[in-house]
Amino acid sequence: MRGCRDPPGERERVSAATLKPDGFAQGVAGIRVPPVIPPESMKDLIPRLASSMSAPQRDVKATVNDVKRADVVVRGAALAASVLLRGSVDLKQK
Repeated sequence: MRGCRDPPGERERVSAATLKPDGFAQGVAGIRVPPVIPPESMKDLIPRLASSMSAPQRDVKATVNDVKRADVVVRGAALAASVLLRGSVDLKQK
């Protein structure tokens, strides 16, 4: 699992469970879980969310220039994925 890192204390927790941490990591390395929101969709999603925050007194616009998958970590029974976004947010008072 490229880009993955153990959360603090995770290696010790796995060791205490009598699992070999490296063997466990190799065992789950091939698992592919599709994200709920594909990272590539952020280019369209973020500008839509920003414009939905516009109001009669303000205009909100966002632009996403680049999207990169960052990393994935295991948090308890859940997976958490990080995405790096580059772009801008414009706020204008009307």
